[in-house]
Amino acid sequence: MSAPALPSSRMDVEGRQGIPPADADNGNENAFESASSKVWKLYEVETDKYDTELAGTWKGVTDAMLIFTGLFSAVVSAFIIETYKMLLPDNGGATVALLTQLVTQSQPNGGNSATSSAIPSTVTSAFTPSGIAIRINILMFLSLFLSLTCALMSTLIQQWAREYLQYSQLSAPPQKRGRVRAYLFEGLTKFQMRRMVESIPVLLHISVFLFFFAFSEFLRTINHTVGVVARCCVTILLSAYLVLSALPLVVSSSPYQTALTTPLRPCFIFLRFIVRFPLQAMKGLPPIVSSFFPCRCRSTQSVSRPPCRH
Repeated sequence: MSAPALPSSRMDVEGRQGIPPADADNGNENAFESASSKVWKLYEVETDKYDTELAGTWKGVTDAMLIFTGLFSAVVSAFIIETYKMLLPDNGGATVALLTQLVTQSQPNGGNSATSSAIPSTVTSAFTPSGIAIRINILMFLSLFLSLTCALMSTLIQQWAREYLQYSQLSAPPQKRGRVRAYLFEGLTKFQMRRMVESIPVLLHISVFLFFFAFSEFLRTINHTVGVVARCCVTILLSAYLVLSALPLVVSSSPYQTALTTPLRPCFIFLRFIVRFPLQAMKGLPPIVSSFFPCRCRSTQSVSRPPCRH
């Protein structure tokens, strides 16, 4: 009887013992790496598309803000040139008073003594700006400050968006590029970059309404009737703006939305909770207390239960 044949190679031994050969391990690793590369490649394509659209949206918003703030700041600056004079003493009036005094004193009889004594006190008295002049200039300068702040924030956001795209779309393997992008996007979410972009229109709209209010006050110093009409127009515009801001919170299908809609949403949710909480608590009150409120059990009770007799 002949002896059994010896295995001719190490691959035969590994195959008989149930151990996969080394070439099979290498094949599995290559297949895993290939599948992983496909996943990272798909992640890279989708994230690049999302980041490009996000940066494009931010650029569109900030470009519009830069154009509007440039024009609006020029208008406010033109009015500030006129309104800041209200904080300074009237040199023209002082000149007229001095000339009047000289003319009065040059007369043969020396002029009226009362008039001569009254004019120097008018010229040398300390100047104090009126309250409405101070209020107008405060509102004007606040409006200009907020407008320029919006312009600065828009410029910074455009710079940050360019840097984010530059570092998140590196020329690197998909695995490394995906990890870098995830790290940068985490910081973008952690530091509320989106809310900073949304705050620019809010500040700009506040700046516009401050200017409107200051402009109506300025018109009131010139003519009271014109100032009152301007104030009524500003009030109507502000009321319509607030209604349009709160309308999407009440009717979800409303197409109208302003920059204040998003900041007002938490306030609306809290207000709705305050209104609904007592109504929900009434359902669990004892019969003696609930008798003071109209019963609504007939519309919700089941057929097997007796009707409510409250």
